[in-house]
Amino acid sequence: MSPFIKCDDIVTVSPLENGVPSIGEVIVFLSQNSDSIVIHRFVKSSGRFYVTKGDNLLTFDRSVPLSRILGKIVAIEREGKLITFGLGCERIIIAYCSRLKILRFCISAYLFIIRLFIGNKHNDRTSI
Repeated sequence: MSPFIKCDDIVTVSPLENGVPSIGEVIVFLSQNSDSIVIHRFVKSSGRFYVTKGDNLLTFDRSVPLSRILGKIVAIEREGKLITFGLGCERIIIAYCSRLKILRFCISAYLFIIRLFIGNKHNDRTSI
């Protein structure tokens, strides 16, 4: 789920509101093949199944039935700081960019513009 969730981040998982995920929510589910835990963003529904995708991946996951979904990510802690970007209302835009497979480009463009106008001396502000 890089760049929004990174290795060593601590995540808080809560049950889904109304029992179903909303577009853009980062959900936790059991893999179909191995029962391993997966954290990916919900990008679209397909009937009674939910299509997810890792933010940094080019391909969609297999559809996930509701019975395999454990909950959604409601908080991310990184090095003692609370990270909220990617979990608020912007999650919907992130989901659509991910669905269109342009998220990597959007993140790169965003970081380029921030560094161009703010400069590298404020690099802590540009980490997402």
